[in-house]
Amino acid sequence: MENKNKIMSALQVIKIALEATKEKVLITKGLLIELKEKYQCLDNLEDIRKDPDVIHLSNEVEQLAEEIGFIVEN
Repeated sequence: MENKNKIMSALQVIKIALEATKEKVLITKGLLIELKEKYQCLDNLEDIRKDPDVIHLSNEVEQLAEEIGFIVEN
């Protein structure tokens, strides 16, 4: 019975962590989609879109999104 309680406790901690992660993932995914929509619509900001700092940070965000399984459709 003690082993069952330990396993149940560990599973409960994992469940709580996954629920918190899911919420953050959904919020982040929504923000990424919103940013992408706004970013693509702003043709007058072409100079900003070509800025090396913006490109670098954008690539980092995209890489992190891919690593955790985000797919933001074009």
